[in-house]
Amino acid sequence: MGIIREKMIAIFDTLPDEATEADIIALAHQFKDLARLCERTELFKHSQERYQSFKEEFEENSEHSKLMQAWIWLINRISQAPTSYHMQGAVVLCVPLVAEFLPEGDQQ
Repeated sequence: MGIIREKMIAIFDTLPDEATEADIIALAHQFKDLARLCERTELFKHSQERYQSFKEEFEENSEHSKLMQAWIWLINRISQAPTSYHMQGAVVLCVPLVAEFLPEGDQQ
Protein backbone atom coordinates (compact mmCIF):
# COMPACT_ATOMS: atom_id res chain seq x y z
CA MET A 1 0.00 0.00 0.00
CA GLY A 2 3.02 2.26 -0.16
CA ILE A 3 2.05 3.85 -3.48
CA ILE A 4 -1.49 4.47 -2.23
CA ARG A 5 -0.13 6.19 0.87
CA GLU A 6 2.26 8.30 -1.21
CA LYS A 7 -0.49 9.40 -3.60
CA MET A 8 -2.83 10.30 -0.72
CA ILE A 9 -0.09 12.33 0.94
CA ALA A 10 0.52 14.13 -2.37
CA ILE A 11 -3.19 15.01 -2.54
CA PHE A 12 -3.18 16.28 1.05
CA ASP A 13 -0.04 18.31 0.37
CA THR A 14 -1.76 19.98 -2.59
CA LEU A 15 -5.11 20.75 -0.95
CA PRO A 16 -5.61 23.70 1.42
CA ASP A 17 -6.50 22.88 5.03
CA GLU A 18 -10.16 23.66 4.40
CA ALA A 19 -10.63 22.23 0.93
CA THR A 20 -13.62 23.36 -1.09
CA GLU A 21 -15.48 21.40 -3.72
CA ALA A 22 -13.58 23.34 -6.39
CA ASP A 23 -10.26 22.34 -4.78
CA ILE A 24 -11.23 18.67 -4.85
CA ILE A 25 -12.51 18.86 -8.42
CA ALA A 26 -9.21 20.47 -9.47
CA LEU A 27 -7.52 17.23 -8.35
CA ALA A 28 -10.07 14.92 -9.99
CA HIS A 29 -7.44 13.16 -12.08
CA GLN A 30 -5.34 12.37 -8.99
CA PHE A 31 -8.38 11.17 -7.03
CA LYS A 32 -9.55 8.93 -9.87
CA ASP A 33 -6.03 7.53 -10.28
CA LEU A 34 -5.85 6.78 -6.59
CA ALA A 35 -9.35 5.26 -6.58
CA ARG A 36 -8.33 2.83 -9.35
CA LEU A 37 -5.37 1.71 -7.23
CA CYS A 38 -7.59 1.31 -4.17
CA GLU A 39 -10.13 -0.74 -6.11
CA ARG A 40 -7.40 -3.23 -7.09
CA THR A 41 -6.48 -4.03 -3.49
CA GLU A 42 -7.60 -7.23 -1.82
CA LEU A 43 -9.19 -5.18 0.97
CA PHE A 44 -11.43 -3.34 -1.47
CA LYS A 45 -12.27 -6.48 -3.45
CA HIS A 46 -13.15 -8.29 -0.24
CA SER A 47 -15.40 -5.39 0.80
CA GLN A 48 -17.02 -4.80 -2.61
CA GLU A 49 -20.52 -5.91 -1.59
CA ARG A 50 -20.48 -3.82 1.59
CA TYR A 51 -19.06 -0.87 -0.36
CA GLN A 52 -21.90 -1.00 -2.90
CA SER A 53 -24.50 -1.24 -0.15
CA PHE A 54 -22.95 1.71 1.71
CA LYS A 55 -22.70 3.75 -1.51
CA GLU A 56 -26.41 3.24 -2.24
CA GLU A 57 -27.36 4.22 1.30
CA PHE A 58 -25.01 7.21 1.11
CA GLU A 59 -26.62 8.41 -2.13
CA GLU A 60 -30.13 8.08 -0.70
CA ASN A 61 -29.32 9.99 2.48
CA SER A 62 -27.14 12.79 1.10
CA GLU A 63 -28.86 16.14 1.34
CA HIS A 64 -26.01 18.33 0.13
CA SER A 65 -23.12 17.91 -2.26
CA LYS A 66 -22.37 14.20 -2.40
CA LEU A 67 -18.77 14.99 -3.31
CA MET A 68 -18.23 17.12 -0.20
CA GLN A 69 -20.03 14.65 2.03
CA ALA A 70 -17.83 11.83 0.68
CA TRP A 71 -14.74 14.00 1.28
CA ILE A 72 -15.81 14.78 4.84
CA TRP A 73 -16.53 11.07 5.42
CA LEU A 74 -13.00 10.23 4.23
CA ILE A 75 -11.38 12.87 6.43
CA ASN A 76 -13.40 11.71 9.46
CA ARG A 77 -12.49 8.06 8.90
CA ILE A 78 -8.81 8.95 8.62
CA SER A 79 -8.79 11.24 11.65
CA GLN A 80 -10.67 8.73 13.81
CA ALA A 81 -8.55 5.73 12.80
CA PRO A 82 -6.94 4.22 15.90
CA THR A 83 -3.85 2.96 14.01
CA SER A 84 -2.01 3.65 10.78
CA TYR A 85 -3.31 0.31 9.50
CA HIS A 86 -6.90 1.50 9.99
CA MET A 87 -6.00 4.84 8.41
CA GLN A 88 -4.72 3.10 5.27
CA GLY A 89 -7.86 0.97 5.20
CA ALA A 90 -10.00 4.11 5.41
CA VAL A 91 -8.20 5.54 2.39
CA VAL A 92 -8.66 2.31 0.39
CA LEU A 93 -12.36 2.09 1.21
CA CYS A 94 -13.30 5.79 1.07
CA VAL A 95 -11.30 7.33 -1.79
CA PRO A 96 -13.34 5.38 -4.39
CA LEU A 97 -16.48 6.96 -2.90
CA VAL A 98 -15.01 10.44 -3.36
CA ALA A 99 -14.05 9.55 -6.94
CA GLU A 100 -17.61 8.35 -7.65
CA PHE A 101 -18.95 11.87 -7.18
CA LEU A 102 -16.33 13.76 -9.18
CA PRO A 103 -17.51 15.24 -12.48
CA GLU A 104 -16.88 13.23 -15.63
CA GLY A 105 -13.85 14.14 -17.73
CA ASP A 106 -10.42 15.24 -16.59
CA GLN A 107 -10.19 18.37 -14.51
CA GLN A 108 -6.75 19.83 -13.95
